[in-house]
Amino acid sequence: MKCVLCGKDSLRPVCKDCTAKIKREYPFLIRKGFLSGNFEEDLNKALERDLLFNDILKNLNDMAKNALQGKGGNYALLTQASLHLHRHYSFYLKNFEIGDDYYLSLAEKFSSKVRGDEGRYLKYEIMRERGNLKGALKILDSISNKDRKYLLEKAKLLVEMGEMDAAEGIYQELLKDEDPKVWRTLADALFTRGSYEGALKVYAHIVEIKKDDHMAYYRMALCHQYMGNLKMAMEALRNAISANKYHVESYLLLLALYERRNMKEERKKLITKMRRIGLEPSFFGVG
Repeated sequence: MKCVLCGKDSLRPVCKDCTAKIKREYPFLIRKGFLSGNFEEDLNKALERDLLFNDILKNLNDMAKNALQGKGGNYALLTQASLHLHRHYSFYLKNFEIGDDYYLSLAEKFSSKVRGDEGRYLKYEIMRERGNLKGALKILDSISNKDRKYLLEKAKLLVEMGEMDAAEGIYQELLKDEDPKVWRTLADALFTRGSYEGALKVYAHIVEIKKDDHMAYYRMALCHQYMGNLKMAMEALRNAISANKYHVESYLLLLALYERRNMKEERKKLITKMRRIGLEPSFFGVG
């Protein structure tokens, strides 16, 4: 294979030397937004809603570049950005001669500059992503256990580790109200353990509380898919897209299900819809 930028032999589309050059200027490697046009948006909210427009990426890359050069920056935000890219856009790293855990490595660098419980919590998230659940639990236990946020994460982690009795005690206290965050933590934990039927019931309850929760609909679709109910999975994905028209994963999974069911017209219409809002299917390997 030849590097698409310099023409040298390469293991991936962009060789090691060119990757290094791009990384110095654009630490997150992604230079252009996945959505067309620019959009003014608070960086934290943009990450939460997965709105990676051109101006958002420029701001994040500039901030990361300065931080890596020792000029300071919002290290907590940069850690969250790195984790977000690792969770949702690791596929993009296949274009470069670079480790598949590059974004996690960036997250570790940035989180080392964040102090207090906030820094410890970010390190917990990184350790979870690396699959070290016992280490992640140890970090959580070092944080004040009176904070609801950390209790939720601990309960979720305990479910994933199979410590159901310990998790149940926390959930019994936290599930007394109708906070969607509490229910989502339980649903996500059940989903991660492969308890799809139980997770599906909890996600269904979440959308009763919060009807525009696109991630709950998306996870419902995954549960239906794993349980073999593709018709219900497609319905849940259409609901997810209605709730958030920029949710890439919902489009991609719905396209895959349409193809699997040989629903050519529906697939064609969905591709057209993606292009109308600035999502180019070919970028995600869809034609």
